[in-house]
Amino acid sequence: MLRSAGGTWVRVLAVLGLAISGLAVTAPASYAGTSCSYPYCSETYNQTSLPVYVAHNWCGDKEWLIQSAPPCGAKSSDYWLAAGQHTDSHQDWDTFRVDAYWCYKFQRYSVIWGWESVETVDRRNQSAPEWVRVHNDETAYIIKQSSSSC
Repeated sequence: MLRSAGGTWVRVLAVLGLAISGLAVTAPASYAGTSCSYPYCSETYNQTSLPVYVAHNWCGDKEWLIQSAPPCGAKSSDYWLAAGQHTDSHQDWDTFRVDAYWCYKFQRYSVIWGWESVETVDRRNQSAPEWVRVHNDETAYIIKQSSSSC
């Protein structure tokens, strides 16, 4: 499974540097619930020609979960985000699913940290989907889905 950790290391180094200098910067974590305080509302944009499954809630501290059900269990508000669409603004959409036997590429934008590196989640040889966490300061842009290549 491929994952670019560049954005994560940039965050770690930036926070470490600020902590050493005595400044504090905190990015709100994603959490269970649909409420948020704009601009700290996680969103997902589907920039592909295929639908993406999204869910409101993220439970726990992990960044990735390999399981069929959404991280906090299925809710009636979870849905297939159509091609070219985005989740409702000013709501809290904490996660999207990378389907089994598929490869997704996405990029996150943080209102605190700016653009992160393009990330790849390759589930092409895996029988279970993987959920990707979107923090409250982030917008995820799904830029590619493929069952044949990454």
